[in-house]
Amino acid sequence: MPYSEGRRIIFSGIEWHMRDSLGRAEGPDDNYWSKSIRNVWVDEWGRLHLKITRDKRACKWYCPEVVAVNPSGYGDYTFYVAGRLRDILIENEVLGLFNYLVANQEIDIEYGNGAWSEGKDFFGQFATQPAGICERHEFPLDSITDGMDETASNFNWQKGVVRFRSSYYDAINAEGWTGSKC
Repeated sequence: MPYSEGRRIIFSGIEWHMRDSLGRAEGPDDNYWSKSIRNVWVDEWGRLHLKITRDKRACKWYCPEVVAVNPSGYGDYTFYVAGRLRDILIENEVLGLFNYLVANQEIDIEYGNGAWSEGKDFFGQFATQPAGICERHEFPLDSITDGMDETASNFNWQKGVVRFRSSYYDAINAEGWTGSKC
């Protein structure tokens, strides 16, 4: 995966590379990746924005991806998403919040609908990879939709175990799961 050496951002005190596929489709699922300021930026309040954009002339959609320059290991990882996931994600879009140091050794929190979720509307999953060898837990987003308009997703990674939790900020309803890490 080519990451831009020319443009980096600082978000949450961490320096990030941005993925750019240089106009070629790349996995997963033959996506086009862009480091453009239209796709990835940090606003004046320090919030990270990731946006899928469309190039109408080329008939292509471009996705953002950021990767920490110095990846971390064991510990707590918390991601806050402003807005209700049902309102943010349209059909066939997937939001992946993940950590991996080595290919196929991911810890994933993913949300989506449409083809990705096997036709299930507004679906989430917690997973430890490699897929098919390790474990995953699927859940409908309805299980965490009551509450405010900010989603808090977290995993705690320790040797041999990963604990996941996802909820709308300050909500009573939450989804949790503990899986093993291969």
